[in-house]
Amino acid sequence: MNEKPKILIADDSEINRALLKEILGDGYDYLEAEDGAAAVELMRQRTDISLLLLDLMMPGMDGFDVLRVMKYHTWLDEIPVIVISAAEDTANIERAYDLGVADYIRRPFERIMILRRVKNILMLYAKQKRLTRLVTDQVYEKEHNSVLMISILSHVVEFRNSESGLHVLHIRTLTDLLLHQLAGKTDRYQLDESDISLISTASALHDLGKIVIPTEILNKPGRLTAEQAARLEKLGIAWKQRMEQAWERGYAAAREYRGEYGNLMVPVRYRDKNGFALGEWIVYNRQRFLGNNLSTDRAERLEALGMVWDTVQDIWEQSYCAAVQYWLDHGTLEVPVKYTTPEGVALGVWLGSQRAAYKAVSYTHLTLPTNSRV
Repeated sequence: MNEKPKILIADDSEINRALLKEILGDGYDYLEAEDGAAAVELMRQRTDISLLLLDLMMPGMDGFDVLRVMKYHTWLDEIPVIVISAAEDTANIERAYDLGVADYIRRPFERIMILRRVKNILMLYAKQKRLTRLVTDQVYEKEHNSVLMISILSHVVEFRNSESGLHVLHIRTLTDLLLHQLAGKTDRYQLDESDISLISTASALHDLGKIVIPTEILNKPGRLTAEQAARLEKLGIAWKQRMEQAWERGYAAAREYRGEYGNLMVPVRYRDKNGFALGEWIVYNRQRFLGNNLSTDRAERLEALGMVWDTVQDIWEQSYCAAVQYWLDHGTLEVPVKYTTPEGVALGVWLGSQRAAYKAVSYTHLTLPTNSRV
């Protein structure tokens, strides 16, 4: 037995609610709300509401407020709304349409008009939901076929190179885990389940190029011959590894920064004009140097640009200069905690740490001169 469509009637007039139920008959189940707040609470609690008949003029939360709440929660995608208005209330009907209602009925009620409009809206949304389910099923089937194809390709690669088959599947799983962790820690990248699935699926294809590499080269244990190198060059191979290319990109950005500012005291959050996170790259290389993990060649190239490996005093001086500039501009050092200078110095946090250090250890208080010469 098919379940009856459930209609929520939101009207502050008990007579109007009873009249609408009488007109619509026994073909529907009904919920009633005497004001907007009660209607919103019912929609929040229930997922089986098929249609909302909404009076626009109610005390407290009126019909327009209800529509705004529904729009905010995207409930209008699931619950069609027919608004109830006075006979000459054209302006409010136009406002309601702008907020996403499906149709309207006027008072005094006309039986045939109400029956037809309710029936038509319910049929329209039922067809829309069926189409949505059909499209969703097709998308799921397509994704399933894509995953199946990736599995087949990974086995093809595994057949040609025994080290790559499971690696392809491992990369996909690891990418999925990392993206879920990232999405849980920040909303900066706006990753939803669809994005994560797409990126994870694409990551499994990173070794696909091995399919076209000749077997004698792919599985060769020793150095390449000149002939083998030439054949790979015809395929457009880049001999520098990606990690080396990434380091060279960072070095180029560091050299450009040195040319513009005269040093490599790059703020941690600094990004160059191309969006490269140079500040983080500099910190990474300092850490590798201090841990004896940076090659001599790279260390010498960075030192030639003026790289300072132990930056504690230099960072203090840089932050102090930023404090001086702030004082010159504002006449105070009452800096908001979250304030960061245009150069990327977290001045608010730094001053907070200086105050804490002053309390912990008694030393000469940080002062600024009373004139403009600092």
